[in-house]
Amino acid sequence: MKIFSFKGIAALIIGLLSLYTFYWGITSLTFKSKLNEILNENSKISYNKIKISGFPLYIQSTVYELKVLDDNNESSSINTPAIEFSMHPFDINNIAIRSNKINLRLTKDGLVNSLLLDGIGSKIGVSNNKINEFSFAINEALALVDDIKISKMNKIQLSIIESEKSNYEVSGAISSAKLYLFNQDDVNILLSGKANYYNNKVNGNFKISLVNKLDNIETLSFPIKIENNEVFFLFFSVFNLDELFSFF
Repeated sequence: MKIFSFKGIAALIIGLLSLYTFYWGITSLTFKSKLNEILNENSKISYNKIKISGFPLYIQSTVYELKVLDDNNESSSINTPAIEFSMHPFDINNIAIRSNKINLRLTKDGLVNSLLLDGIGSKIGVSNNKINEFSFAINEALALVDDIKISKMNKIQLSIIESEKSNYEVSGAISSAKLYLFNQDDVNILLSGKANYYNNKVNGNFKISLVNKLDNIETLSFPIKIENNEVFFLFFSVFNLDELFSFF
């Protein structure tokens, strides 16, 4: 009787493991196929290959040599050697994205603006087939204009959460930053604000504060406004989000 019970339990375990393996395989292939479809439907995106991994704890699709070009400007691009998309097998509404290195290059008015990111991790929350939460963390970021260092930032965090339909709460922090243009060395940067996204247009008001790490005193603050994708810094237009959206 004991031998029969042991065999029965062993058979049950093997059966459950087999079912889970089959489920994991089907789900991972579906995830890869959907990712492949999204990438291939955009002519601006190119990549080398997609590899499945993560069994048994999670489902992961790694895209190698991913590059996104701007149709309007061939010298502008986003590229990474590898980027990972992963999720829990029983939670398809939360997707994690990770990459060791991402390089963003934007050329405008003869100036080459570069953003070099190291150690990137992000999370996307989906509800009713719509993204309602987005957050990311970056270990280090270096901003350059024509190879001139503008800023170096460490431990960057940003969170965007939908508070109500099409309205979002935005918060962020940089634990350590060197701002060469402002002659600021090793400061904390805090970001807070609200934004609205409708018909591919972003509108919002934000505040950026620079806090001295030694005494935790705010040394500088200024507003940033986004009006129909146009970004205004100290009331001057500095960037249009359409240039970033043009990659996608």
